[in-house]
Amino acid sequence: AGWGADYLKVDWCYVGMQSPLRTYAHISRVAVATGHPMVFSVSNWGQHAPWSWGRKVSNLWRVSGDVEPGYNLGHGGNGRDSSDPG
Repeated sequence: AGWGADYLKVDWCYVGMQSPLRTYAHISRVAVATGHPMVFSVSNWGQHAPWSWGRKVSNLWRVSGDVEPGYNLGHGGNGRDSSDPG
């Protein structure tokens, strides 16, 4: 908040067995305690069903992995059509 940040995005990288709800709730409380209004974004690629708890601790949350060019998005794999050489 001392930097004047208006947007806080927290990725869910290298967290081990931590509870995402408990961890993001803690970060949210700390952000609110600064007294500086900001948008808080939960970014855990849709893991651990953030749509069921995200509203309690954040302003927005991701519901899926990274969007990549290609076909078959949402059908597993890397999001690319099997005919895509890339």
